[in-house]
Amino acid sequence: MRKHSIIKKIISLISASVICASVSAPVMAAGWQEQYPWAKESVEYCLENNIISGDETGDLMLGGNLTREQMAKIFTDTFNLQSNSAVRFNDMEKNKWSFQDYMPKKGSSFNGGEYVTREEFAASLVKASGQKAADSYTITNYSFKDAQSVDDAYKNLLETAVTNLYMLGDSGNIRPKDLLTRAEACTFLYRVVNPAADKTSITGNAQVTVEQAQAWAKA
Repeated sequence: MRKHSIIKKIISLISASVICASVSAPVMAAGWQEQYPWAKESVEYCLENNIISGDETGDLMLGGNLTREQMAKIFTDTFNLQSNSAVRFNDMEKNKWSFQDYMPKKGSSFNGGEYVTREEFAASLVKASGQKAADSYTITNYSFKDAQSVDDAYKNLLETAVTNLYMLGDSGNIRPKDLLTRAEACTFLYRVVNPAADKTSITGNAQVTVEQAQAWAKA
């Protein structure tokens, strides 16, 4: 009789643990809304469309960085990309990611395990979504103090991202070399697939002076 009672107690403890685990994951997953209010709509979109997912605890890791391979997967799935040419990178399996056709190429290797910078993601997003590089780099150059630090291979594509408000500034800087976070990736992507989205800056809009506006008009 005592043995039976012990077994029942053990089963009860296990059941309680399972219930606690199932409840705690959604609670942890919901915490991101307070930490990333500016990314709420975009993250919800990415969750609903299985673009991102959390770990076993429900943590979405929105402050974590995105790898180039993860970026390829996101764009391939989001835009239903199809490969139109032979493999472009020597470190990728044939037709593994159709996205490689849309990646601004800088060398012969894809380096999928490397983290993505803001300039790489913005430029690649423009190509993957079927848009064209701008004819100039005027608006970005006049708008941001660090605009000239953008890699030459990305400048005209970045101009498209900036003029369409996919990529916004941070106190007068565009931070092109900063590693992209998962929250930022969701936000950039959402601004493309939903043009009517509220394009609220992550940490503040770049300040545009009258002189800069006049220079744009003249250009």
